[in-house]
Amino acid sequence: MLTLLKQNPNIVINADLDGIVSGLLLTNFCGCNVVGFTNSIDSVWFDPLQCKSIFDPVYVDMFVANPNTTCIDQHIVALNSKQSSLLKANGRKLNPNIDRERVFTPTASYHKKYPFATCHYILALLAKHGVDLSSIVFEKSMSSILFADLLLRADDAMQTTIDSPYRSNAHDWWRWLLVKSNYAKPIDFLIFYLGSISADIARKKKLAISALLQKTYHCDTADGGVLYPCNDDGTLLQTVESYLRFIANFASLEPFALPKKFKVAKGANFRVKISTLQADELQNKGTINGESVFSYACIRSAQSAENFSYTVLH
Repeated sequence: MLTLLKQNPNIVINADLDGIVSGLLLTNFCGCNVVGFTNSIDSVWFDPLQCKSIFDPVYVDMFVANPNTTCIDQHIVALNSKQSSLLKANGRKLNPNIDRERVFTPTASYHKKYPFATCHYILALLAKHGVDLSSIVFEKSMSSILFADLLLRADDAMQTTIDSPYRSNAHDWWRWLLVKSNYAKPIDFLIFYLGSISADIARKKKLAISALLQKTYHCDTADGGVLYPCNDDGTLLQTVESYLRFIANFASLEPFALPKKFKVAKGANFRVKISTLQADELQNKGTINGESVFSYACIRSAQSAENFSYTVLH
C-alpha cells in the first residue's frame, strides 16, 4: 500500500464516516492529499487542477473497475475465484476480500465476506508496514462516546461483532486483521475493547453516535454519510467542513487540506439482480448492457433480489 500511495498520493474518499477516517489515516501517516469525494451512488467531486482524468486518483472506500486505477476498499467485487485471482494479480486493487478470496459465487464464500470498514483494514495495513500510530487516542472521550466507539461505528463494526447473527465471521476477521497488522497494539486494543462491551451498551452507543452525526453535523445517513457534500458552484458545504474538523479533532489527527473548488462527474446508479450474461459482459468487456461501468459492488448474495450495485458516469 505504501508504495502505491508514494507513486500516487492523490486520493478521493467516500463522503461518510469510513471515508473520512480513512482519509485522515492516509493523509496523516502516508502523506496523501484528498483531491475529491464520492457518494458511492452517482457522483464524484474532484479537483480538476490535480486530476486530468476521473481515473487518475486513488479511490478510498470505493471500487473502480478501470484496471489502471488504484483503489482501497472492502466490498465483494470478484464475481468468482477466477476474477478474484485476476484482481489480486493486478496489484492496484487493495481489498481484504481479494486478500482472502471472498467472492460473489459460491454463496458460501459470500457469507464469509469482510464485515467491517475500509478504515479498519487501512489501520491494519499501516501497522503491518511499521507506521507509528501512537498519536491516535482511542480512549479520547466526548460525553459517553470514545473515539474507539466512533471508529467502530463505521460500517457497523461494533454491532456486527457484538450483536448480530454474523458474530462468528466477525471474530474470524478480527483475528485475521490482528495477524495482518503483525499483532499491532491498535488492532489488539479494538479487539479487547469490543470484548468488554455488552450488546445493550453497543446499541446505546450506536444510537448516540447516529444522533450526533445527523443532528449536530447534518449527515444524511445514520452512519455519517453525506450524499451531496458540495454546493452547485463546486464549493464544499460549510456543514461538511465542520464535520471534517470534528472527526479530525476527535481522532487526534491533523485535518486534511482540501481544494477550494471541485468539478463534479455525475452519472446513474443501478441496483439489479445480476444475470449470468451481465456478469460475463462485465468480466470480459467492463460493460453492462453496453455501458461502461465506473464502479460496482456485490451487495447481497447471489439468490437475493437487487444483489448488485453499479454506477455509470456520463
